[in-house]
Amino acid sequence: MELDKTTLVHDVSADLWTRLDPFGEKAPFDEQDPMIQFNLKAQVLPVVDLSIPHVEEAFKAKVIGIIDAGHAQNRSAEEILLSLTMELS
Repeated sequence: MELDKTTLVHDVSADLWTRLDPFGEKAPFDEQDPMIQFNLKAQVLPVVDLSIPHVEEAFKAKVIGIIDAGHAQNRSAEEILLSLTMELS
């Protein structure tokens, strides 16, 4: 599973911009000057880059845990898949 880091960095930056302006005094992030957007994205990018491997590892561990638990309980493949689907939704 490959993430689109460009979109992820933009979305995180937009959310951060909104949270840093709790009273809504500034224009939305997408309406800001491109240099302001670039500056905030440049600050967010290292955090995203460092976070992705940890999130992927935790996700894989969770999926493997659900599959292993299903096997331990002698569940069918369909039941394990249903458990995964329910957990991810």
